[in-house]
Amino acid sequence: MLKIISIMVLLATFTCSCGSDNPSNSDNTLTTLEKKLVEADNKFTLKLFQELVSTGPDTNIFVSPLSVSMALGMTLNGAANQTQADMATTLEFAGLSQDEINQAYRNLIDYLVSSDPKVVFSIANSIWYRDNFGFENAFLQSAEDYFDAQVTGADFGQPVAVAEMINNWVDENTNSKIRKILNPSDISNDSVMFLLNAIYFLGTWQYEFDKNYTSDGYFATPTGQKLCKMMIQTN
Repeated sequence: MLKIISIMVLLATFTCSCGSDNPSNSDNTLTTLEKKLVEADNKFTLKLFQELVSTGPDTNIFVSPLSVSMALGMTLNGAANQTQADMATTLEFAGLSQDEINQAYRNLIDYLVSSDPKVVFSIANSIWYRDNFGFENAFLQSAEDYFDAQVTGADFGQPVAVAEMINNWVDENTNSKIRKILNPSDISNDSVMFLLNAIYFLGTWQYEFDKNYTSDGYFATPTGQKLCKMMIQTN
């Protein structure tokens, strides 16, 4: 059983407005291949949101589509035939070869983690596999080369120790915002691999709200209006 765990984007303090005076953030710095990946991810994002809304219309969910896409992108390297075709269709990768997909992810990771010096943005991937189970070396190598994945073989017969290793990795790569993702009971006899992606983000507003302008206001909900604190800015 392959288990894919995509850890949500983490927002510490206030989230960043998606703008900057730094010209390196311009979309013009993306190559044609990277733009194709971004377009594919945007299409996949809409499908993912539609599915989440349909399955839990009254539930608040915080999710990172990029994290999900990247985890599945790593997994795609181990798929073949109809499974590979179905995954590529779901991820909106029509017209892209596997090599192009891998290289686009490689370039996008490099771009995102260095595009704005005022923002802390990190992407971490890892694969934890049953050490006595045979895997194609090319699959594991592609995860290291294109996704900077930490690839570790472990004795799944020792679930307490393996869960501790994985949880320590999650804790480290989310700056302790998430300390635990697995219980030992999650590592069953038929578990052969855990594939994880974590994205950490820390930024500040490019144009900060003045707290002196915050005032009470009404927010409309499906069940009526609710009084709450409203941030106000004219810019």
